[in-house]
Amino acid sequence: MANLKEKQKELKNINGKTDTGGAPLRANDFIRLQQNAKADFINYMEQYRASLSVISYYQGPVNPPEVKHQMGVIISGCQYDLTDPDNPVVSEGYILSGGEICHYPGGTYNTPGQNVNIYLKKGTPLYESRTFKDGSNKEFLVEFGVDEVLGTMDPTFGPNFPVSGIDLTDEVVIISIGTNALSIGYTERRFTVESSSELYAVGLEVTRSPFVNVSSLGVGWAVNTELLNALGSKVNKDGSTTVTGSAQKDFVGGTAAETVFSLASQNISFGSGIVIPVDANCYDVASASWTKDIQLFAESGGDIKI
Repeated sequence: MANLKEKQKELKNINGKTDTGGAPLRANDFIRLQQNAKADFINYMEQYRASLSVISYYQGPVNPPEVKHQMGVIISGCQYDLTDPDNPVVSEGYILSGGEICHYPGGTYNTPGQNVNIYLKKGTPLYESRTFKDGSNKEFLVEFGVDEVLGTMDPTFGPNFPVSGIDLTDEVVIISIGTNALSIGYTERRFTVESSSELYAVGLEVTRSPFVNVSSLGVGWAVNTELLNALGSKVNKDGSTTVTGSAQKDFVGGTAAETVFSLASQNISFGSGIVIPVDANCYDVASASWTKDIQLFAESGGDIKI
C-alpha cells in the first residue's frame, strides 16, 4: 500500500504584489513550500517502493514461504566496507520507510564468523528545540531516524526472519554483512529504484553465468570428448543447479562409490547429501551392452559420486 503525502495549496504569483513584497506572506507559507516539495519527492519514490517484489521467508520443506514485512527503498548511502570482514562498516544513508525519509547514521558491526542481516525501518521522530521570541522553548526541527533489528543468514535458505521487532506492515530495508555473508551485494540491491524498475533483474539475465566447468575430476575420470566435450554446471533462475556433460572411466570388476567430479563452489550448497535423478548410461565391455543401473549422489560439499 502506498503512503502518499497530501499536497498543500500553492502560492499564486501576483504581479506587482508577490515580487515587490506587497503579498501578505506568513511563516506557515514557507512550511507549505517545504511540505509540497517533500510530498512531491515521497510520492515519486512511493511508486517505485510499491513496485518492489516482496521477499518471502523459507518455512521448512512442507509449509509455503511467508511474507513477513513490506519493502522499503534505499534513497542514498547504506554502503558497506568489508576491509575488516569481522568488523564491517556501513555508511550513513537515507531510506524511504513508512511514508517518511529516514536517516540511518551508519555504524561498525562486530560479526566474527557470522552472517548478519541489518533490518532497517522507520523509527521515531527526532526533534530539535529552539527558543522563541516569547521565551518559550518548543520543538521546531524534526527528522525521522531508523529502528534497527539484526537477523542472521542461512547459507542454504537465505535470510532468517528476526524473532521480534518487525511485523507485516513494516517497510524494511535489508543489508547483508559479516565474515561469511554469502548474499553480500545481492540483498540490498532488492531495495533500490533499479530493482523496482526490473533493471536489476534485467542485469541479472544479461550477466547470468553460462555453464561453469567442474572444479575437479575424480581419480581416473576424464571428460568424454567423443560424446560432449564439456562437463559443468550452472545455477538456474529458481536457484536449482543444472549439471551437464559427459565423463568416462574404464572399470575392471565392481567398485565402491567414488567421486566422479566436484562442482564449482558457487553452484551447489545444501545441508545434506541428495540422490540426483539422472539420464545416465554405463557401458559393460564384457556384455557389449549399456545399462542404466547406476545412481549419482551429491554430497553437501558438491562432490558427485557414482
